[in-house]
Amino acid sequence: MSRSLKRTTRLRVVLALVFAFVLPGLLLGEAYYLLDPSVGREETGPGFAVIGVVFGFFLGWPFVLGAAVAWSILDSLERHFAWTAALVGVLTGLAVSAYAFRNGMFQTQPVAYPLCAAIGLATGLGVWWIAYGRQSRLPVKLAPKTRLVL
Repeated sequence: MSRSLKRTTRLRVVLALVFAFVLPGLLLGEAYYLLDPSVGREETGPGFAVIGVVFGFFLGWPFVLGAAVAWSILDSLERHFAWTAALVGVLTGLAVSAYAFRNGMFQTQPVAYPLCAAIGLATGLGVWWIAYGRQSRLPVKLAPKTRLVL
């Protein structure tokens, strides 16, 4: 069993993947409303959160899949650190902005690349924190003590 599997559970990995689907859609939806003053929140009603999650699920799955594959490779190489999660998140965010906002514009503002990179960074670190963070709450699995005889 790899060391990373000892440091997490399957439930935490599934929750991290759900988080990776939900957070970017919500944050892009929030940025849409912050950068476009002509659209008010009262026009969408209480279904705003549902729209963000659906947006993330239907349009974000290729990027979540790519990040999950990159993360599984890093996990198998025992390189599942916070900084690698941040790097995978930023690279995924830049890939999203290069694909979705080719001209670099988001709501007529030239903020697509930094916005998507920041959302990718937040998502990558959030996924790492859910999957591997808070290690003190996991049950400790210690190897039996061995004595070194000289």
